[in-house]
Amino acid sequence: MKSVEALVSIALATIAADGVLHEEEAIALRDRLQTQSAFKDIDLPPLIEKILFQLKTIGIDAVAEDAMSSMSIEQQETAIAISTYIAHSDKVLCKKEDAFLNKLALSSKIPSDKARAIIDSIILLHRDIFT
Repeated sequence: MKSVEALVSIALATIAADGVLHEEEAIALRDRLQTQSAFKDIDLPPLIEKILFQLKTIGIDAVAEDAMSSMSIEQQETAIAISTYIAHSDKVLCKKEDAFLNKLALSSKIPSDKARAIIDSIILLHRDIFT
Protein backbone atom coordinates (compact mmCIF):
# COMPACT_ATOMS: atom_id res chain seq x y z
CA MET A 1 0.00 0.00 0.00
CA LYS A 2 1.32 3.44 -0.88
CA SER A 3 1.85 5.83 2.01
CA VAL A 4 -0.82 8.30 0.86
CA GLU A 5 -3.39 5.50 0.66
CA ALA A 6 -2.22 4.23 4.03
CA LEU A 7 -2.75 7.63 5.66
CA VAL A 8 -6.29 7.92 4.30
CA SER A 9 -6.95 4.31 5.31
CA ILE A 10 -5.91 4.95 8.91
CA ALA A 11 -7.99 8.14 9.10
CA LEU A 12 -11.09 6.52 7.63
CA ALA A 13 -10.71 3.41 9.78
CA THR A 14 -10.51 5.57 12.89
CA ILE A 15 -13.62 7.57 12.15
CA ALA A 16 -15.44 4.42 11.03
CA ALA A 17 -14.72 2.75 14.37
CA ASP A 18 -17.94 4.12 15.86
CA GLY A 19 -20.00 3.38 12.76
CA VAL A 20 -20.83 7.05 12.10
CA LEU A 21 -19.16 9.59 9.83
CA HIS A 22 -20.02 13.05 11.15
CA GLU A 23 -19.92 16.04 8.82
CA GLU A 24 -17.26 17.66 11.02
CA GLU A 25 -15.05 14.58 10.60
CA ALA A 26 -15.42 14.63 6.80
CA ILE A 27 -14.53 18.33 6.71
CA ALA A 28 -11.57 17.79 9.03
CA LEU A 29 -10.33 14.90 6.86
CA ARG A 30 -10.46 17.05 3.73
CA ASP A 31 -8.78 19.97 5.48
CA ARG A 32 -5.98 17.85 6.94
CA LEU A 33 -5.26 16.11 3.64
CA GLN A 34 -5.09 19.47 1.87
CA THR A 35 -2.19 20.44 4.14
CA GLN A 36 -0.18 17.43 2.96
CA SER A 37 1.67 18.13 -0.31
CA ALA A 38 1.45 14.46 -1.31
CA PHE A 39 -2.30 14.91 -1.86
CA LYS A 40 -2.01 17.92 -4.16
CA ASP A 41 -2.43 15.88 -7.36
CA ILE A 42 -4.56 13.01 -6.04
CA ASP A 43 -8.21 12.57 -6.94
CA LEU A 44 -9.54 11.87 -3.45
CA PRO A 45 -13.13 10.72 -4.08
CA PRO A 46 -12.15 7.49 -5.91
CA LEU A 47 -9.45 6.76 -3.32
CA ILE A 48 -11.92 7.27 -0.47
CA GLU A 49 -14.51 5.07 -2.19
CA LYS A 50 -11.91 2.31 -2.63
CA ILE A 51 -10.90 2.45 1.03
CA LEU A 52 -14.51 2.56 2.26
CA PHE A 53 -15.18 -0.57 0.19
CA GLN A 54 -12.16 -2.27 1.79
CA LEU A 55 -13.34 -1.26 5.26
CA LYS A 56 -16.72 -2.86 4.57
CA THR A 57 -15.38 -6.03 2.95
CA ILE A 58 -12.25 -6.94 4.89
CA GLY A 59 -12.81 -4.93 8.05
CA ILE A 60 -11.39 -1.97 9.89
CA ASP A 61 -8.68 -3.89 11.73
CA ALA A 62 -7.32 -5.59 8.60
CA VAL A 63 -7.22 -2.33 6.63
CA ALA A 64 -5.51 -0.51 9.50
CA GLU A 65 -2.97 -3.29 10.04
CA ASP A 66 -2.03 -3.28 6.35
CA ALA A 67 -1.80 0.51 6.31
CA MET A 68 0.32 0.77 9.45
CA SER A 69 2.75 -1.89 8.26
CA SER A 70 3.38 0.03 5.03
CA MET A 71 4.42 3.28 6.73
CA SER A 72 7.64 4.51 8.30
CA ILE A 73 7.67 5.50 11.97
CA GLU A 74 7.40 9.19 11.02
CA GLN A 75 4.45 8.46 8.76
CA GLN A 76 2.79 6.45 11.53
CA GLU A 77 3.21 9.38 13.92
CA THR A 78 1.55 11.72 11.44
CA ALA A 79 -1.20 9.20 10.66
CA ILE A 80 -2.06 8.82 14.35
CA ALA A 81 -1.98 12.59 14.90
CA ILE A 82 -4.21 13.29 11.90
CA SER A 83 -6.58 10.46 12.82
CA THR A 84 -6.86 11.75 16.39
CA TYR A 85 -7.49 15.26 15.09
CA ILE A 86 -10.24 14.06 12.76
CA ALA A 87 -11.87 11.75 15.31
CA HIS A 88 -12.13 14.58 17.84
CA SER A 89 -13.14 17.28 15.37
CA ASP A 90 -16.84 16.65 16.01
CA LYS A 91 -16.34 17.46 19.73
CA VAL A 92 -17.91 14.10 20.60
CA LEU A 93 -15.97 11.86 22.95
CA CYS A 94 -16.34 8.44 21.39
CA LYS A 95 -14.95 5.50 23.32
CA LYS A 96 -14.86 3.29 20.20
CA GLU A 97 -12.75 5.79 18.24
CA ASP A 98 -10.45 6.36 21.22
CA ALA A 99 -10.08 2.60 21.73
CA PHE A 100 -9.21 2.23 18.06
CA LEU A 101 -6.62 5.01 18.30
CA ASN A 102 -5.07 3.29 21.30
CA LYS A 103 -4.97 0.01 19.38
CA LEU A 104 -3.27 1.78 16.48
CA ALA A 105 -0.70 3.27 18.82
CA LEU A 106 0.07 -0.12 20.32
CA SER A 107 0.41 -1.75 16.89
CA SER A 108 2.70 0.98 15.58
CA LYS A 109 6.48 1.13 15.69
CA ILE A 110 6.22 4.30 17.77
CA PRO A 111 7.41 4.04 21.39
CA SER A 112 4.26 3.78 23.53
CA ASP A 113 4.95 6.90 25.60
CA LYS A 114 5.46 8.98 22.45
CA ALA A 115 2.31 7.59 20.78
CA ARG A 116 0.29 8.38 23.91
CA ALA A 117 1.76 11.91 23.98
CA ILE A 118 0.74 12.46 20.34
CA ILE A 119 -2.83 11.35 21.01
CA ASP A 120 -3.12 13.34 24.25
CA SER A 121 -1.73 16.51 22.64
CA ILE A 122 -4.18 16.40 19.76
CA ILE A 123 -7.09 15.74 22.13
CA LEU A 124 -6.09 18.88 24.07
CA LEU A 125 -6.45 20.94 20.88
CA HIS A 126 -10.13 20.04 20.75
CA ARG A 127 -10.94 20.63 24.38
CA ASP A 128 -13.51 23.40 24.60
CA ILE A 129 -12.94 24.83 28.07
CA PHE A 130 -13.01 28.58 27.41
CA THR A 131 -16.75 29.03 27.03
